[in-house]
Amino acid sequence: MALLGALVCCLLAAWYGRPGLGLPLAPAGGRGPAPAVGQFWHVTDLHLDPTYHITDDHTKVCSSSKGANASNPGPFGDVLCDSPYQLILSVFDFIKNSGQEASFMIWTGDSPPHVPVPELSTEAVINVITNMTTTIQSLFPNLQVFPALGNHDYWPQDQLPVVTSKVYNAVANLWKPWLDAEAIRTLRGGGFYSQKVTTNPNLRIISLNTNLYYGPNVVTLNKTDPANQFEWLESTLNSSQQNKEQVYIIAHVPVGYLPLSRSITAMRRYYNEKLINIFRKYSDVIAGQFYGHTHRDSIMVLSDTKGSPITSLFVAPAITPVKNVLEKQTNNPGVRLFQYDPRDYKLL
Repeated sequence: MALLGALVCCLLAAWYGRPGLGLPLAPAGGRGPAPAVGQFWHVTDLHLDPTYHITDDHTKVCSSSKGANASNPGPFGDVLCDSPYQLILSVFDFIKNSGQEASFMIWTGDSPPHVPVPELSTEAVINVITNMTTTIQSLFPNLQVFPALGNHDYWPQDQLPVVTSKVYNAVANLWKPWLDAEAIRTLRGGGFYSQKVTTNPNLRIISLNTNLYYGPNVVTLNKTDPANQFEWLESTLNSSQQNKEQVYIIAHVPVGYLPLSRSITAMRRYYNEKLINIFRKYSDVIAGQFYGHTHRDSIMVLSDTKGSPITSLFVAPAITPVKNVLEKQTNNPGVRLFQYDPRDYKLL
């Protein structure tokens, strides 16, 4: 109940606590010459902890510290805690007042906190995602946002299913203002979708549910094509190729090796190789790939079968600063602003 009560307070703050932030970052659209440079924002891994509060007992500052002593808790958080709502608002306040005009935003998942499974529920997870969605929609009413689900955007965490679920249905309803009917249909069915960018009609966003391929997901063990997402992805990329579209791939769990390892992938090996082969096949269509999950600001290069580079993959830093007590380094909260050529959507 404490978690749900804190969520309600955060949700009310999103609507009533931020006067002067109602103006859109980007215009709704309009005719005129295309800008010389296009821009979009990438935010990921918000990990709201609604229980965060400053108290003399540092073991009780936040649920996400799991009883560890918060080191130096302040209004914007602590390195052993997930994000307080004030930190998340400060991020969007920065974006709002940066003076940077953007065509759209990508949001690659993970809204709930890192807490033990018994401390959450399907209802609590949906409430956190609702809170974050409502916050973004209220602050950026005219900006198109493309979300992707993270492994924590489900309960129990990591166990995202191959068929429709309460969470898939909930986010499909929440994200209707940003997506068309076909995108909503596939989102309900498997947690993935594709959608054209309103301001860039030849650019398509493909939002993958790579949590289906994540190592800890026991739901998809021994399944060759969970939710038929591989088949759908190839069909969508082939259609984009025929229609001369360019594609940005967004997802939570990235392909490739983890940033602190040269031999461990976040996905199961079979799924990792399958995705890489699809990305190689359609490298002429895929203009960019963007992920979250690792909490590490990093870049990877995808090579062809001969070792020649064909595309770059970007993993954005997290909003949450959280680390466990054994880690030496924390994540410095951050976002990314990408620039692209509006003629061919290549990144600059």
